[in-house]
Amino acid sequence: ARHGGLALGGGALGPVADRQRAPLRLYALLEIGAGGVALGGCALFPALADGARSLPAPVLLALSSAALLPCSFLLGGTIPALLASLRPEVADASRAAAWLIAANTAGAVGGVGLAVLGAPLVGLQRTLGGAALAGLALGLGAIALSLRSAARTPQATPRRARIPPGVQVAAALSGAATLAYEVLATRAATLRLGSSLYAWGL
Repeated sequence: ARHGGLALGGGALGPVADRQRAPLRLYALLEIGAGGVALGGCALFPALADGARSLPAPVLLALSSAALLPCSFLLGGTIPALLASLRPEVADASRAAAWLIAANTAGAVGGVGLAVLGAPLVGLQRTLGGAALAGLALGLGAIALSLRSAARTPQATPRRARIPPGVQVAAALSGAATLAYEVLATRAATLRLGSSLYAWGL
């Protein structure tokens, strides 16, 4: 559900970001929306955990996916919005995108580490609430930055580059291999660490 929501959000919100005169403001709204949805999850996830023993597995999976999808959908639009806010020259587009993705991935790794450490120390509810509040603060900071920026002038709609089908297939296969590796590595970790937060975080 998490990766599916990110993919859906990126596909649906990417074109919206390209049409924005102030894409940083869109990024801020997406972060605030995701933080608000995550705060709502603070009350929902304990109920799902309580029902885990009584609900059939398919029903529990569907409910958990429904709880995760809205937040991950909104977060899926944040990278396109940030890329649109940079609007680098064509020669620097790949470099700027690479640094942005690298920073996002490093932040994700750090977030997993904080979650793995925070859940046992302060509890799952407070860890989730802290992450949601951090997202809200990030969104408010981005709004402040967007307000300080000069008003953007309308720009000509850029021509969309056609991605060759072979590249799309290669990207899909790469994603499949990556997530398969993640699942198998997590399963291997549980053999030593048990079915725990530490195994998943690793």
